[in-house]
Amino acid sequence: MDAENLKLDINSELFLASVCKYTLQFKMAFANWKNPSIGKQDIELYNRGYQLVHVPEGKDSADAKMIAFGACIVRSYPTVKEILVCSSDGILIHLCNELQNQGLIVYWVRRQGQTLHIENRNTGKLTYYSLTMATEVPSLEKVVEQIQDLIKSEHESINARLNSLVAVATLFQEKCDINIKHNPKATRK
Repeated sequence: MDAENLKLDINSELFLASVCKYTLQFKMAFANWKNPSIGKQDIELYNRGYQLVHVPEGKDSADAKMIAFGACIVRSYPTVKEILVCSSDGILIHLCNELQNQGLIVYWVRRQGQTLHIENRNTGKLTYYSLTMATEVPSLEKVVEQIQDLIKSEHESINARLNSLVAVATLFQEKCDINIKHNPKATRK
């Protein structure tokens, strides 16, 4: 993760882990940890199990270190099968391509506004995660399906309420007829 470029809270991290086929076992965050704009992010990430890699100040320094380290990750972790590259910087496409060429399943995680875009580079499948709602953003097909389910449920609910209303009206009508027949003053009018 390029911690200078992309911040992931625990909910985002858990969602990313759920997208993966394999268990998330090793986490690294690259940044100039002396930069005041990073704040206390180093402490939070360290407490969540990240290995923190310090890079010197400079444009694209974290990106360069990620590419250099990531390109040979299989040497350090020979059992790795899948990797999340978390950065919105376009230059990281080179790392994604290299890792794919090494036979890994690669997810490229980028942020656009308040949404994470998770692209499985091997299949092209895109998954979206809303940072503000802390939930997956469903596909159009799923949204249509959910709307259809809501309409069906609402229709069933309305029918049930109408049936109850008809039953109450019928009972009231029967009661009125009974009261009218037994009320001598009502029949004299």
